Amino acid sequence: LRVSEEPSSPSSPPSSPSPPPPTQALDPMLEAEIDVSLRRDIERFRTMAPADDRKESSIADAAVNFLAVILSINFVLIVALFVWFLYGCVNFLFLENDVPILAVKKAFDPFILPVLSTHMGLTFLSYFLEKATEE
Repeated sequence: LRVSEEPSSPSSPPSSPSPPPPTQALDPMLEAEIDVSLRRDIERFRTMAPADDRKESSIADAAVNFLAVILSINFVLIVALFVWFLYGCVNFLFLENDVPILAVKKAFDPFILPVLSTHMGLTFLSYFLEKATEE
């Protein structure tokens, strides 16, 4: 047995690449103005000094960066704790199961409250350190 290829329909012409879309021609005077303006901008940018001259990082900058990392991790933890709280609320209200919400309530004083307080304190500390190091 031989599997034959699908016959090509005689009515369809062979596929050829489609022509590129037409481009709009600019007025030669406008094109010359754009070139001159573009060249001026290029020269101006070449003569400008680099704008991101980095200052030496200080201990305060390192502390702000460290606090940013800690605050980011703390934020993810707080979101997870909030999801746990919502899970407990749904279980209590709709499934009449109070075990998850009681676990949240039991963990509030020794764990959740210190996490929230630390986040708030570090946020203020980071803000004041940033303001103190600005020039």
